[in-house]
Amino acid sequence: MLLSSFFDGEGVLGDADVQRTHYVNSPLPDACAFALNDNYLSQALSNPNIVAVIVPPGLVQETRSKGVYVSENPKRDFFRLHEQLYRRNPPLLRERQISLKAQISPLAVIHGNVLIEDDVIIEDFAVVRENSIIRRGAYIAAHAVIGARGMHDTFVNGERLWVSDAGGVLLEEGVQVLSHASVQKAYFAEFTSVGRNSIVSVHCNIGHGCRIGANTRIAGSAQLAGYVTIGDNVWVGPSVTVAHGLSVGDGAELLIGSVVISDIASCRKVSGNFAIDHLRNIKLQAEKRSAPRAD
Repeated sequence: MLLSSFFDGEGVLGDADVQRTHYVNSPLPDACAFALNDNYLSQALSNPNIVAVIVPPGLVQETRSKGVYVSENPKRDFFRLHEQLYRRNPPLLRERQISLKAQISPLAVIHGNVLIEDDVIIEDFAVVRENSIIRRGAYIAAHAVIGARGMHDTFVNGERLWVSDAGGVLLEEGVQVLSHASVQKAYFAEFTSVGRNSIVSVHCNIGHGCRIGANTRIAGSAQLAGYVTIGDNVWVGPSVTVAHGLSVGDGAELLIGSVVISDIASCRKVSGNFAIDHLRNIKLQAEKRSAPRAD
């Protein structure tokens, strides 16, 4: 879809064929993003997957490689474009396939086009929404929700815009999603994914667009905001919170109750609110306990 076929021609400074919407760091090709400051615009211009960017009048920069639309309200127009592309593009899954070797409770609810492979177990009152792929041997416990709608930050000038979820959920082989856990679908046209043999424990929330590696364990009541990337063999402890868009490297350990607000390197062990290196945190706590009281 050409940018000029949707937006007013006077605001289009450079045209482009746009297939999807995404953030400025989009891993998907042919995407349109919006940028409200120089930092985000620089990311968009340097990302080959971004073919067009929506910017306010004060941020216009000449570029030969990208389409540009100048808008008085870039965020609003970005979501308007998202809705148009959602209606025009085909869904991620175009048919419904459920293996006869899957064990699905008659009390489970399976919506729309899904792919459910052999030896999958889905228990009572679990919900699997459209555009979900459940690979062989996965286990979805009672009351879990696969493909839930997440909360999107779509307030523009005090008005809440509706944003359709174009994405889905991919659970790889052997994944376990335990009771009352929720795995949100992405609202861009991609999958929230949980890697092979990983476990999402009770009352966890996996935000839209998250990518979780293999053999990772996410303990009870942990919360991952949108577009968090978790590596392989990671331990996410009970009630851990990870902020939007962060990355956690392979083999890292996020200990109980940690509040993570920055990227965590591979094999690091962190704890605390806000989370810091665990040994440093223990030392700080010991120093506090040994300090004389000012009575």
